[in-house]
Amino acid sequence: MATPILVPRADSEGGLGSATKYWASAYIDTITTTGNVDINGNLTVEDKIELTDGGTTVRGKLMLNASDTDNVELRAESLGSTMKFFTVGTEALELDASQNATFAGTINGIPFSTDATNKSMYTTTTPSANNAVQNTAYGFSAMEDITTGDYNTAMGYNSSANFTTGAQNVSIGAYALGLAVTAASNVAVG
Repeated sequence: MATPILVPRADSEGGLGSATKYWASAYIDTITTTGNVDINGNLTVEDKIELTDGGTTVRGKLMLNASDTDNVELRAESLGSTMKFFTVGTEALELDASQNATFAGTINGIPFSTDATNKSMYTTTTPSANNAVQNTAYGFSAMEDITTGDYNTAMGYNSSANFTTGAQNVSIGAYALGLAVTAASNVAVG
């Protein structure tokens, strides 16, 4: 005799157990639901959790590494996809499909800003402002637009190339401190 099938009289009618009387255990091969799943305890998943787009296309995975089950992988599976990480509803980090990282805040308390055109990174929020003080920059045109300032460090092909006035700066690159005509106690290598 075949195992009987339990079917409700109408779609989405009835239930198993109640809010005050739970079944002790259930052993089921596959669960398909069109609603939400609420878990008030631990969830144990073997292998992986797949995130779909409401169809069959997998957009993301949280899984154990197939070759080393000690490693957990969080994957964005779709072409051109990004991964975003939030804290208290605010985006903190984005990784794009090219594996570029964009931080919304600081790294270890240090504010970073970038100049993608000149392939530079700065530890200041105004890398092209004059009268720059105590900044660090590296990249093809690191601090190239800064003309005055003290206690800065720049490394790159055109690092501090337009710098004219300031003290105790260090610049490394082909045109390092190229215009420094009224500067003192600076070091340029290039």
